[in-house]
Amino acid sequence: MKTYIYNITNKDLNKEIGIEDFKEITASNSTLIQLFSGEDADKTSHHLSKIKKLFPDATIIGTSTDGEIMQDVVSTENTIISISTFKATSLKAMHINFDESFKNGATLAKELVTTKTKLLISFADGLACNGEEFLNGIHSIAPNIIVAGGLAGDNAKLKECNLIYNDNVFKGGAVAVAFDSDSLQVNNLYSFGWKRLGIAHTITSSKANRVYTIDNMKTADFYTKYLGLDMSSELPATGIEFPLILQRDGISIARAATKVHSDGSLNFGGNLVEGEQVYLGFGEANAILSKDMKELAYIPIESSFIYSCMARRHFLPELISTELKPFSSISPTAGFFSYGEFYTNKRPQLLNQTLTAISLSETNEVKHTFKKEKVSYTGNKKTLKVLTHLISEISKENEEIKSDLYKKIISQTTLASTIGDKLELLLDTVVEGVVICDDDYHILDTNISMSKLFGYSKEEMHGKKMKDYLSKNSDTCVEKSDSQTFESTFVNKSGAKIFALVNTAPILSNDVTLHLTTIIDLTEIKAKDTQLLQQSKLAQMGEMISMIAHQWRQPLNAISAASIKLNMQSELDVLTKKEVEKTTTFIQDMTQKMSKTINDFMNFTKPTHKSELVQLDDLLKEITGLMKGQLISHNIAIEINNPQKISIITQKTELSHVLINIIINARDALDESKQKDKKITIDIKKVDENCYIIISDNGGGIEKENIKRLFEPYFTTKKQGKGTGLGLYMSRKILKEILNANISVDNSTDGAVFTINLKDCKL
Repeated sequence: MKTYIYNITNKDLNKEIGIEDFKEITASNSTLIQLFSGEDADKTSHHLSKIKKLFPDATIIGTSTDGEIMQDVVSTENTIISISTFKATSLKAMHINFDESFKNGATLAKELVTTKTKLLISFADGLACNGEEFLNGIHSIAPNIIVAGGLAGDNAKLKECNLIYNDNVFKGGAVAVAFDSDSLQVNNLYSFGWKRLGIAHTITSSKANRVYTIDNMKTADFYTKYLGLDMSSELPATGIEFPLILQRDGISIARAATKVHSDGSLNFGGNLVEGEQVYLGFGEANAILSKDMKELAYIPIESSFIYSCMARRHFLPELISTELKPFSSISPTAGFFSYGEFYTNKRPQLLNQTLTAISLSETNEVKHTFKKEKVSYTGNKKTLKVLTHLISEISKENEEIKSDLYKKIISQTTLASTIGDKLELLLDTVVEGVVICDDDYHILDTNISMSKLFGYSKEEMHGKKMKDYLSKNSDTCVEKSDSQTFESTFVNKSGAKIFALVNTAPILSNDVTLHLTTIIDLTEIKAKDTQLLQQSKLAQMGEMISMIAHQWRQPLNAISAASIKLNMQSELDVLTKKEVEKTTTFIQDMTQKMSKTINDFMNFTKPTHKSELVQLDDLLKEITGLMKGQLISHNIAIEINNPQKISIITQKTELSHVLINIIINARDALDESKQKDKKITIDIKKVDENCYIIISDNGGGIEKENIKRLFEPYFTTKKQGKGTGLGLYMSRKILKEILNANISVDNSTDGAVFTINLKDCKL
């Protein structure tokens, strides 16, 4: 077999395929075309009609996506086609659309699967289909068949998915193609990597994929308790990043929330059975990328198809291609990001959060070599917020569990001798580090996770003071009698500096006070913070250099013209002393202006980390003066309104970083708008002890579905290559964590409005 892959978005299909490829494809015994489309139904239909005209005898199936895969390149809102030719494999496909998911699966299997079928690739509606019931339907008819594929996506809009069969685009149902062959080699692989967190929870009321209660709590309330109100209000989107994790048939399976009901119940991407044990899951990037895929070195591969969860693309947007390289380095690779993946172990399973892959070959010969690159990376910053909330909830639960347990096993005279054996099982079932201390904060016991974190054995830590392991600024926090949650640092046994989220709470039993301390390692998350800030500052540095170029262009032209004039006067022998003095004075003035531009630039980039009195009029004049040439070249006027001439005490460099970034974003929005009289307005107001800086433009505003995501890392509304998606994320982080401020965004009748609220800024 052989596979050809093309990106046909806004391209001439005939030119993309080429004559030689066309001849080879049309000469094959059977041809399968898979179409993965992030475009709308009309554009997909347009592509489909051209494909069908070129290859009228080909079997065509396809799906709408949440991202497309072509080799190790990931795209969105594109259309990718893979054309696979076979010498000794026959194909049969169909589309089905009954109301029942189980019936759809059973009917497809009954119509397509024969005794010679090696593989069934299927795509089903990602919103209306119960994927688990669909796979159960297939399994009921063909229990030994390998099933691959996934649920269709729609670019995370969660409105409408499309399926493709031959020359038609369908809304709803399912499509499938069966591969019948004596020689086809089929291997399926998967990679998970999401970690489970905290204790096990029980599904206490459910029907198929709709879960009413977990631990006898309404499912929505369960998410609010463990993720916090802010995150739970964003369900079902939050559920994709923080799924429920369970074990079935020896593999980890995630279930992501797909719909929220008014009664507090949630739909998930697959069934959850009453009595089933689940854990809350979270993404840790190194674990997600850690699977070595060593199987690829030993199996014959002529083509690879990847059906991966959309959560992986959203979680690791800039490194998702790392997962694809092991496949694309060996064979042609295509696929899409789905709302649920089909993987066959002992039986077909619906997975979430997972990369699944199918490798095909019509020969049993291994012709390739394989080497996996090592990758180190940290994950999405939503995780930190959730972990901060989650550790507090888990610590409360542990406090209750420990209190009940201590009443039974602890006496005042035998405390030290009984604690280790009786609590060992309980302590070692949680993934967080746990330390139990006496009333003087001497360590009585630790769990395995804590020993790994600190690098010391239980015996080495026993009897030591807890504060000996934490940074000095945490000494007083850890020894307070009430519950505390705070960030700290410590140096482990190997000398490495560890950042940690610490929760400590007292436990009273039989008049004996114990202290439970729970720790989560935040080192990788903190490293990512530094990396993101550096990326953001480098991006702004590029903008500043561009501004300098604009500011320097005019004086450089003037200096060049003056020197040419002097040279010509000298050659014509008409040069006078007065003219030389006049011209050299002019050149000196120009160079002074250029030098001032550099000084201004240096002031903006020099980190001081000190608060100072800042006159906002002067600051904004410095910023707009530096940007003047660029704004003029973009035909943008800027107006500053500060009637009270407000001054504040703040960190000037950090505030400048934020203001420049917002003005740059307004400039870019105005560039893309059709507005003739482009304008940016900055209003400064004082209300009580708060200062408000309001930056608005008349560029048409931001689409409603994008406003909520505007401050997420790596999210950008700009065209590809024009934005990193870090500017606004880091701006909010700087305002919140350094300047004690908030930022919000809304639309006016003319455009976007950003409001910065500097709180208690000592006006």
